[in-house]
Amino acid sequence: MPFKDRLKRFIAVFAVFAVFIFPDSVSAEVWHSDDAIGYIVHGTGYGHGRGMSQYGAYGWAVDYGWTWEEILDFYYGGTVFADVENSDIRVRLTAWDNTEDVTLVSTSGPLTVTFAGENVLVGNSVQLIRTGTNQFTMQSSPNSTCGDSSFLLPSGPFSQNSARQIEVKSVQSFLANRGFQPGPVDGIFGPMTAGAVARFQASVGLPDNGTWSSEEAFKGSLQMLDITDASLQTGSTLNVEVRKLQRFLNDQGFNAGPVDGIFGSMTRGALVRFQVAAEIPTTGVWGRDDAAAAISYTSGEDAQAVAWGDVRTGISGPIVVSVDQDESAGDAGDALAVCSGQQLIHYRGTIEFLQSNAGSRLVNEVSVDNYLRGVVPKEVSASWGDAGGGAGMNALMAQSVAARSYVLAESRYSYADTCDTQSCQVYGGAAKRSSSSAPAILVERPQTDSAISQTSGKVRTWSTGANAGQIASTEYSSSNGPNTAGGAFPSVEDLGDATSRNPNHTWSRVITLEEISAKYPSADLDGISTEENPVSAYEGIYANRVRLNSNLYVSALAFRAAFGLLSPGFVLEKITVANRSDLKMAQVGDSVGVGATSRGLGGAFDALSSQLFLDPSFDNLTSRAVGLSPNEKNGLGALEAIPEGTDLVVIELGYNGGLTARSIDAAMNILEAKGAPAVAWVNLSTRSGSYAQSNTNLSEASARWSNLTILDWSNASSGASSDRWFASDGVHLTKTGNAEFSRWLVSQLSDVLGEVFKDPDIDDCSTSSQCEDPVLNTTVDVPDGPIGFKSNDTDAVRKIQRFLAEYNFRPGPIDGDFGRMTLSALNRFQRQSSLAITNQWGPTDALKARELGSVVTETPPSNSTMFPSGPLSVGSADSVSTRSVQRYLSYAGHNPGPVDGIYGRMTAGAVSRFQASKGLTQSGVWGSAEQSAAN
Repeated sequence: MPFKDRLKRFIAVFAVFAVFIFPDSVSAEVWHSDDAIGYIVHGTGYGHGRGMSQYGAYGWAVDYGWTWEEILDFYYGGTVFADVENSDIRVRLTAWDNTEDVTLVSTSGPLTVTFAGENVLVGNSVQLIRTGTNQFTMQSSPNSTCGDSSFLLPSGPFSQNSARQIEVKSVQSFLANRGFQPGPVDGIFGPMTAGAVARFQASVGLPDNGTWSSEEAFKGSLQMLDITDASLQTGSTLNVEVRKLQRFLNDQGFNAGPVDGIFGSMTRGALVRFQVAAEIPTTGVWGRDDAAAAISYTSGEDAQAVAWGDVRTGISGPIVVSVDQDESAGDAGDALAVCSGQQLIHYRGTIEFLQSNAGSRLVNEVSVDNYLRGVVPKEVSASWGDAGGGAGMNALMAQSVAARSYVLAESRYSYADTCDTQSCQVYGGAAKRSSSSAPAILVERPQTDSAISQTSGKVRTWSTGANAGQIASTEYSSSNGPNTAGGAFPSVEDLGDATSRNPNHTWSRVITLEEISAKYPSADLDGISTEENPVSAYEGIYANRVRLNSNLYVSALAFRAAFGLLSPGFVLEKITVANRSDLKMAQVGDSVGVGATSRGLGGAFDALSSQLFLDPSFDNLTSRAVGLSPNEKNGLGALEAIPEGTDLVVIELGYNGGLTARSIDAAMNILEAKGAPAVAWVNLSTRSGSYAQSNTNLSEASARWSNLTILDWSNASSGASSDRWFASDGVHLTKTGNAEFSRWLVSQLSDVLGEVFKDPDIDDCSTSSQCEDPVLNTTVDVPDGPIGFKSNDTDAVRKIQRFLAEYNFRPGPIDGDFGRMTLSALNRFQRQSSLAITNQWGPTDALKARELGSVVTETPPSNSTMFPSGPLSVGSADSVSTRSVQRYLSYAGHNPGPVDGIYGRMTAGAVSRFQASKGLTQSGVWGSAEQSAAN
């Protein structure tokens, strides 16, 4: 039968049963090989890119041997050195913006409170409470204390109409900070406060009766310390809770090691040391009693209420509090402290509580150099001063001058010069304590103190122009990348920024199509790009803007903010793949896989691969090994849990315990028993020098297992350009590494689809005497089976393949070989026919096949109705005509996706390919010209 007649017969048959095979619930996503499945952002630097790079200063000092003067000359073109006095500045302490009350503490002696021209000597603690516009009440305690309870919050009990206003205000402040909306923080326990208490109770699993008592204080104190009362011990899988415990133990000086969520020997040792210090049983296991001990340990109070006495009411502000200490020479831990819950933050100088037009404010007045002692070690690591045999001190000195110039050029508010956050410069004060009785943890560091002292009074001023002689606002950021952005200071090529210590000299992030749609609904998801902004004040990569569609652009700064990117210096690259499918894919991995599928860690493999496969699944677990016998935690157990009918299994395992021939074969035997047609195994990075033999074993296994494909991550990630992809262990990936690994892996799997699951052309078997063309029959001749993978019954297999090919399930060549493609085609037939996925052909499958054959008409339709005349295009509502076109395009080898009556982008792409084959304009629209060409 001629091909055209076979084609007409094929379409006539499908006109009857297409709905039976391809239900309307199956949707099609249209695609071309150059369609975006996401975008990868290639960026440079961390911050705005203007002025000095902090990592660059380190690189120039340590790698190139530059002095601090040379570093500042390099970054701040157009400025020169000048000298200034060590004057006082005023710093807005933003954590206390709009607070109704504040508690200040001295750990070394009485406080002095100054207001309305009076100096009043009080106890070691003073509480200032705003009672009206610029009106305050003051009460003090002889003790150095922030509170009145063994918890970090009042323990009550109190409920509506309670007269304990100070305690109520403390609870209200806590509830307001955590979003429970108690209304005004006014000390009045009314219905709004009761409602907020009830909402808090519900959130922590307590009866929501609106009454505050010791259990509420306990749960609230846990939140304030950011600890848990969950049971934790060695090997615990509660990673988030373990991280909280590790953070707490480190903050208290018990050295739990890395905050990585892994409860190992270091964490257990730190916990035991805490238990000894807290005088509780040394079990090495964390639980509720330990959490309660942690609260008491950090509060530094017993259960007795602290005596607060009213000193003065009706005070007019502002109120200034000071301690009798030499501002510069005194110990950091003896400086005046402000309470944050039960924690103390020490500040040199004085603290002022005032009422501004914007609300209540807390302001620290301090000399510039003492301010810098709390800035420089927060902006850069003091340990840099020890690098390069002390050469790193030049980076700290450059930072000191830049920070001094920057703050002296500021005048932000009517009541303060600057603030204490990244919006200005990060300022951490002099020291902090977890409670008034806990040891002081210094913010100030000897190296940075020395750098500030050696450069005292040094600033940068403009050398020419209208601002000549004025102090320059010497902006800086963590990293600028290969070039600075320009702007107020000339752009320079920044080789110092490339220092190996800098993780963000260059970086990558993946943005998914769903994320773009959520932020920019009108964006052309296939046409987003970066291009030069013609009005940009900056240079190079920092001069870009983002094109969302032909009429819509956003600035790089806005795009950065929308997606949390590290800097506005970036370019966008469209992620494309050559092949997609309706196959089922399952992935199993370890902590590397966790990173690759965690958006918070930079991974996007799950989001990207959902564009390649039908409902892919992912099972990743930290510390997972392959294993030798299946259990619930190892890889073999995870592979056993993969459902039958999965077409492709992706394995990312081997870092925990390595790969041996025995463990690899154990995995492959499980998958062979499941009838998995194809397995793609990611080999191991050898940067740590530990996994070369594992990769050799994996390579050798591919010779034993014909369905095993090795994905060569070791080679793909071996170059110097990949250094910033990896954490220090050479195994785990940074956010950049997870983005690059995700992009690489979906590209590899696309290749697997093209090579292993390739749809053969209709004449693929023309050179083989073992093959035949898929000629459509009017009756279905299939065996009853059972016939399975690698069956020797070639005649029966050919009949099955012939049926699967006739009905567009793509079994590959009709050659009698029941291989991976035939098995995948059988899985698709069973899935779309709502049959059990059995990985073999059986009587139920034969019955379904014969049911299809029994409804086939013997009389094909006439040419006039063989193919519709259209027009049909994306979104067309004529599903009957669309199915007819899809069936033709599918049989003719143009791959329109599922025959479902939905004219989407896949169908349009297939029409374009058909038009190209016939010499027609590639519009993706089916019309009368296409009808004539098909007929």
